[in-house]
Amino acid sequence: RCLAYGTQPEGMDALEDAANYILKSQNEDGSWNYTEPGRKFGPSPELQTALMVMALSYFPNYEENAAAGKGIDFLLKKQREDGSWDGGYFPIQNKRNPKKEYVFATAKAIEAIVRWKKINPSGR
Repeated sequence: RCLAYGTQPEGMDALEDAANYILKSQNEDGSWNYTEPGRKFGPSPELQTALMVMALSYFPNYEENAAAGKGIDFLLKKQREDGSWDGGYFPIQNKRNPKKEYVFATAKAIEAIVRWKKINPSGR
């Protein structure tokens, strides 16, 4: 449905539905952390939050802006001493080789923070 954005009215409805899902899924601490039942390892709240903030940056409304700001605050608090962010694990079925995703998470966190600052130069 989102692919119809810009060409059909239901495309905008689908995007609004997606934004509402993201907003309802945010945790009190500003993070997002979906865990798949039965899976031991998965992407970290830091990676999921960076991805959700990036998605919300395309919606200019106040509610999305406030949620993205809480997400940015979460990311800033979770940056590691070495400058990276924990990415958790990509959900790979190979139990022998769980793949830690700190490089991807760090890139996405930086991207989200920089985009946030461009959209909100005052910080809020």
